[in-house]
Amino acid sequence: MSLRTLLSFSIVLIFLLGCVSGPADDSLPRDLEIRINDGKAITTSSNVELLLFARNAAACRLSNDGATWNAWENYSREKSWVLEEADGIKQVSYQCRSFGGGLSPIVSSSIELDSTPPTIILSSPVAGQTYYDSLELVFKVIDPASDKVLCSAVIGNDILDLGVLHTDVQQSILIGLSEGEKTITLNCSDKIHTSAANVSIILKKKPFVSFAINGGSDYTDNKNVTLDLLSTTASQCRFSRDNLQWGDWEEYQPVMKWVLQGSDGKKKVYVQCRDSNNVESDTIDDTISLDTKPPPYISLKINNGVEWTSSSDVTLGLYAYSASECRLSHDDQNWGSWEPYSTKKNWKLSSGEGEKTVYYECKNKTGGDLGIASAQISYSAIPQMPPSSLSIKINDGDEYASSENLQLSLGATGAFECRLREGNLDWSAWENHISTKTFTISGNDGAKTIYYQCRNNHGTTTVFDRIYLDRKPPSEPKSLKAEASPYSVVLSWSAASDSGSGVESYSVYRKVDSTWRWVGSVSGLSYKDEKIVSGETYDYKVLALDYNRNSGSASQVSISVPEE
Repeated sequence: MSLRTLLSFSIVLIFLLGCVSGPADDSLPRDLEIRINDGKAITTSSNVELLLFARNAAACRLSNDGATWNAWENYSREKSWVLEEADGIKQVSYQCRSFGGGLSPIVSSSIELDSTPPTIILSSPVAGQTYYDSLELVFKVIDPASDKVLCSAVIGNDILDLGVLHTDVQQSILIGLSEGEKTITLNCSDKIHTSAANVSIILKKKPFVSFAINGGSDYTDNKNVTLDLLSTTASQCRFSRDNLQWGDWEEYQPVMKWVLQGSDGKKKVYVQCRDSNNVESDTIDDTISLDTKPPPYISLKINNGVEWTSSSDVTLGLYAYSASECRLSHDDQNWGSWEPYSTKKNWKLSSGEGEKTVYYECKNKTGGDLGIASAQISYSAIPQMPPSSLSIKINDGDEYASSENLQLSLGATGAFECRLREGNLDWSAWENHISTKTFTISGNDGAKTIYYQCRNNHGTTTVFDRIYLDRKPPSEPKSLKAEASPYSVVLSWSAASDSGSGVESYSVYRKVDSTWRWVGSVSGLSYKDEKIVSGETYDYKVLALDYNRNSGSASQVSISVPEE
């Protein structure tokens, strides 16, 4: 073999060996990407599937904490992986090396591991117990993976929406129910799992009692008065002057005699009744002014001063100092006959529904005119039942509020008077039912429950709605860092915290011509920007938004993109 032939053969052999051993290009791996479970936000299992990509990669490795890595393995597009077991946000880091050993930047992706359903701890009501009129639903939800859950209570065929609740916080909700045996099922769900807690109880109605002194008159010049009671279920009643010291239980009677004590002034009488099963009513009271030496005056109250009635048959509470005879009228034109003075009279309103006025005129023994008094009441012939179709909606149904001033939409059928209460605070004063109202809540941020209660001659009905007051923004995302290749910039950061509604997403901004411009939003802890130019330097900032759209302080970072 000639020398020329031998040299040619050697060149070819070297070329072939070079092809077998790998490419001569030793540029760094680039364009790394990692997706967990095809980009899903949540997984119920720590066993996940990774989709991987890198250019110019010979081998790659993975890590759950960015510090401890698995062994280098030949580059592949798919990989089964096991996350750390504890529930929460899990981040998987990915790095590759070239055939020459050059290392790529580290990229990461995150997913939420939620393998445990919520745990419901139901404290009240207690199974098998008997409750009256209403009960407090007291519970706490524990979930290691979620800071909030969506809950509802199923009572028979009714579903009571409790709204979004924070975990590990005791909830207390007042519920009004009809009589009978009830099974309450409390359902709470995080983003994946639903848990339930059941309790069966018995609910009974308290006796409903209506009460007035002297038929509802405002004044008396005599210490001897009558107590007028109305109840369809009471068997016994008792009375008190101070709501502390009570008399003995007595057989229920519609009219009881009572002697006021002490000097002139306002006098209050308390009454409580019970039925044949010893179920006690709420304590109610009425007030009358004792004035044994008043100037001449005259007064009239209808049904003890309530605004509404469902019956045209009403009771008039009357008073006229030094009166001998009195008469009544529907219109101040056509009067009834003169009758001896009394402090109480049954009266039938004029025909038709609507606003009704009653006029009252008295004269003394010498015929002197003592004047005319009048009173109004609205008459609506509703069924003989407590108010129905009650509804309350806060801020048009929003889950979160950024102000303590709430706008309420209210509804009720057959309601004479209504009132509101925040949580366990005091009720507002009774007032006429209206369809809209501004209501100011108190206290710190958190879940707020607003109760709406209405009453008429036949009882009360209560409903509620809930909203989360969230005025504080999330914290600043921590540990913001940027990694660049000639083709992309990958940002990653640690989760922000939020004591209110929770972090919903992260907004990414890039500075363009001295102006910050939004480039994208993500729910995870990383963002890839591919709209870049190699050789340029970019400034980024990332801020967290909560579910009430409050935004916190931003973290900033600057990165120079390498040339191709």
